Amino acid sequence: MASELRVNTLKDAAGNNSIGVSSVSGALPRIWLTMANDASVATNGSFGVASTVDSSTGRYTVNFSNNFSGAGAYSVAMIAIDADGNGYIGGNTNTSTCEFRNYSGGFVDAPTQGIICGDLA
Repeated sequence: MASELRVNTLKDAAGNNSIGVSSVSGALPRIWLTMANDASVATNGSFGVASTVDSSTGRYTVNFSNNFSGAGAYSVAMIAIDADGNGYIGGNTNTSTCEFRNYSGGFVDAPTQGIICGDLA
């Protein structure tokens, strides 16, 4: 049988430094992933990702396991680094997917990492 712990506030062992549980849970990434992106969209690891789709060179759609409450209800942080050490960022979002775009004078496949934080539906 599963157990349940219900609290409003967390404190350290000495009973100091309190923080509300909603502050803790609201700051956690809802999605994270790493992709090899060597012309594939295989993930090296992920959380909250239903699937990934190779849209075209340097463009990858990430489908979420759970929708966000709105298109503006989350923030994406991602980076892709190519073999020459060049970094790329970009993205296009809605409530259920995010498109990562790796671009530097043209779209390129490169290893990509990203986290997405926000309010789930």
